[in-house]
Amino acid sequence: MVVSCGGGGGGGDTVASGGSSTATTDAAAAAEAAAYSLCSESDVTCDKNWQPSQKTNCIVTQNQSPSLPGYTRYLADSGIENNSKLFEPNILFWDQTLTAMVKNDSGSSTKKLSEITNISSDTFTVYGETNNDPLLYDDGTNGDITASDGVFTRGCLSLKTIPTDIKIEETFDLWFLDPAYKGTETVTELMPGLRINDAGFFISVGDEYTNVGSGSKWSLVNPATSKAMAAVWNAKGNIFDVFMYTYNSAAGGAGMWRLHDFIRGLNHQTTAP
Repeated sequence: MVVSCGGGGGGGDTVASGGSSTATTDAAAAAEAAAYSLCSESDVTCDKNWQPSQKTNCIVTQNQSPSLPGYTRYLADSGIENNSKLFEPNILFWDQTLTAMVKNDSGSSTKKLSEITNISSDTFTVYGETNNDPLLYDDGTNGDITASDGVFTRGCLSLKTIPTDIKIEETFDLWFLDPAYKGTETVTELMPGLRINDAGFFISVGDEYTNVGSGSKWSLVNPATSKAMAAVWNAKGNIFDVFMYTYNSAAGGAGMWRLHDFIRGLNHQTTAP
């Protein structure tokens, strides 16, 4: 999850609220911030620096993303719409591979990717195979986590045609980047799971991130429950006017949480000055 934040308090100064601060409260706040931990010991995906395999060297039983079991459980839930799909990762270089997961209640053990999604048969391939329309499996093989759970999976997928005249290819809520961009961006770690650069904060929310496709995704951004907001606040303090969240994967439309309806011009019906 990426959080871009508007700086407040005069361009970076902490804004005091509710009266003057004392040395005691400042010390207590500093101690609380230092003790804050974004990643719990039980969280199996938080701050895991996993990288997908290269398309020419991918073995489905090796180097699997630690997020796959959580995504599979999410899709297998009875409340998730049939033919819903997820990709891991959904942002990658075009010489890398991804895993596709699709919920389908047909009861069969294999399905062609184009049969149960809107993805055409000439989009993806598995390097070294001649099948023009990759098969997805629900039998515990080829990257599938749990057999017969209604979630069809295929690992080691890659783009069939590599772009030649563009640097970024977006298709089916997937973003493929030119490998020439590898190593061109740097980030600074503020705590395990929280990094920053000139674009914003990069936050590993961990196992809770499997909620991004459902209505419960609001728990990720609700100020009362957001681990991402708490991590940024504890790292930098009370210097923010606005938090803007961007999920790492497509998760629906936009929304807003606000503490005061005093901002004109944002379609809020308010009489406050």
